[in-house]
Amino acid sequence: MTEKEYAKYLWKLINPHTKYWDCYNDCPIEYNHTMKVCYIFLDEIIKSITFFKDEELISYYKNVKKELKNYIKNE
Repeated sequence: MTEKEYAKYLWKLINPHTKYWDCYNDCPIEYNHTMKVCYIFLDEIIKSITFFKDEELISYYKNVKKELKNYIKNE
């Protein structure tokens, strides 16, 4: 799976579980919470991989974080 595909997959996997409702504006608040959870998840993966010093895999997940930002901008 490419970094872009994984970022999209991760967002769609986590997003339904992080929705909050803004009662004042009557609309869902989701992007901020979903992004935070995705970043926590990816940071923990990177920390785990760093222990094994797999630079290629570390680079992959760092690129997923970048693609996640791009995915949000384009959505």
